Amino acid sequence: MNELQQQQQHVVTLELISDTMWPNGYIGKCNIKKAVELFENQNINKNITFAIHRVPFFLEPGYMKKPDDFTESHDTRMIRKFGSKEEFERVKARHGLIPRGNEAGLNADNGFTQDNLTKRTQSSTLKSHRLILFVANRFGLVKSEELYAIFNKKHFTEGGILNDRNLLINSLKEIGLVNEDLNESIAFLDDKNRGTKEVLMLYDRVQKLGIYSIPTLIVDGSYLINGAARANEVFECLKK
Repeated sequence: MNELQQQQQHVVTLELISDTMWPNGYIGKCNIKKAVELFENQNINKNITFAIHRVPFFLEPGYMKKPDDFTESHDTRMIRKFGSKEEFERVKARHGLIPRGNEAGLNADNGFTQDNLTKRTQSSTLKSHRLILFVANRFGLVKSEELYAIFNKKHFTEGGILNDRNLLINSLKEIGLVNEDLNESIAFLDDKNRGTKEVLMLYDRVQKLGIYSIPTLIVDGSYLINGAARANEVFECLKK
C-alpha cells in the first residue's frame, strides 16, 4: 500500500455494546462479522476497514455488590427476573435464540443448544469486561476480540462461569499470551482495583445515552442499530 492509499484509508468504528453473559451479543457478533465480510467481498469501498470496539454493559449490575464467588443458576436468575417459570418460558419462546443463532452460524455442531444455554451458571461479568478492556489497550483490538469470542464459547457452549479465575486465565493463554505478557495480564486480573473505574465509566456513558437494550451497535459514532440485527440489516447500514 502506497502513502496516498494509506492517507485515504478510513477506519469505521463499530462500537458493540453488550454483556459477556448475553447470548444475543454472541449472535449479534456473528451477524456483524458476516456483514463486514459481505462488504469486503463486494468491494464496495476498498479504502474502508472496520474495527470492533467492545463497550461493557451489565445485565445484572447487582452482582457486583455480592461476594466475588457469587453464582446462581440461569433458571434461578430468569425466574427471579420474570416472576415465574411460565413467564420465563414465554419470553424464551419470543426471543427465539436457537433459530436466530442457527441463522447466524451457531448450532449444535459448535455447541449452541438450548440445553447448554439452560445449564449455564451466572455470575458477575466485571472481571471479563476488565480483561477485555485491558487486552484491547495492551495488545490490540484483534486480540481483545479473540478473547471475547473465547469467553462466548466457554460460557454459552461449555458452561463456563465468567468470574472463574481459571477460566479467565486459560482464555488468556488461548489467545497466545505467554511469559511476561501472560504474567502481566494475570497481575492485572488479580488487582480488582485496576480497570474497574474505566469499565464502570464506559457503562455509565451507555446509561447516559439512554441505551438499556443490548446488544446495540453504534456505527462510526453516527448510526445506532440493534446489535442482534440480521447480517443483511447490518450490511445495509455499513453501506451508508
